[in-house]
Amino acid sequence: MVLNASLLLELTHSMQRSLLPPRFPVRRDIEVESACTEPEGLVCFYDHVWLEAQVFAAAAVRLHDAGIEGAWNAAGLRQSLRALLNHESDPETVIGLLGKLAPTLRADIALMRLDLVSGAVSLACLGEAQIRRAGSREPQLAGAIVPGDILWLTAGQALPLAGGDIPVEGLEALIRPALAAGRENAGCAVHYKAAPKSKRSATFIVTNDLTGVPPLLEDLNRFFLRQALDDEDVAGLDVALDELITNAINYGYHDGNAHEILIEVNVEGDRLMIDIRDDGAPFDPLSIPEPDLSVELEERQIGGLGMYFVRSLLDKVEYRRSNGWNVVSLEKRLRHGAGSEE
Repeated sequence: MVLNASLLLELTHSMQRSLLPPRFPVRRDIEVESACTEPEGLVCFYDHVWLEAQVFAAAAVRLHDAGIEGAWNAAGLRQSLRALLNHESDPETVIGLLGKLAPTLRADIALMRLDLVSGAVSLACLGEAQIRRAGSREPQLAGAIVPGDILWLTAGQALPLAGGDIPVEGLEALIRPALAAGRENAGCAVHYKAAPKSKRSATFIVTNDLTGVPPLLEDLNRFFLRQALDDEDVAGLDVALDELITNAINYGYHDGNAHEILIEVNVEGDRLMIDIRDDGAPFDPLSIPEPDLSVELEERQIGGLGMYFVRSLLDKVEYRRSNGWNVVSLEKRLRHGAGSEE
């Protein structure tokens, strides 16, 4: 069977779109906006990934290949960058290892690793790529950034951002004019809004894939252990969170695309507070009717027991729709108190 030109083009476009990460969720500490040219010339893509709970990495990439070959190479490069970043903390080391793994690779790469707690940033660039602060024409050097800074990663002939002020329309309106001034390029803007308040706050990410829920619950339990929360205070929380996140995945997404669900956890005094945010279709889990417990088990309607358990376990459960996101807010009184912060 011979692949015709239209099929090859469709495959190339499909693979290019699959390279792009899910929409970045609304967060208090960091904002990310990215864009790249349409897959007609050289293959360009951007990526961002959480390496640890408060360690973030981003990349803008342009390959010197086009068509289906470029798309295949880009898919392999994306996975290689993610794997190397999980083993090496220095982007320069990652770029060096990449050169040894793929000596014939022809690509422009801007790579950044940011520790949100300290603001420490480490950077590396390969080929025609740069990382700058917004409003500066000079390449950014590794060091630290402060809340309010915007780092602009570009691969290709993208121009510097005009200034560091975010327009009323948002970060996207700041980066698109700069990206449009070049050809065959990728860009990723990272706005460092605020450092996390303390070690008693953490943010976790899970995609809209049910297989990711058990590892997420393990990470949350490790966080509770680090906070020295009493077992009795957190008993059943994993079941309640499993119910809410599973509901979000099952009822919120119908487009077949990858999305991210954000779980923000805070311990303040004798309160444990959790926000679950997803960008799925509007869905209020509190609208699920409570089961009639007076009816015999075999005569009850299916459903409702999970949310009944959530309501019974938590001291407060609220839902709201905010800026296109479902937000479920939970609060639990810590009757045995929390351990001291390390």
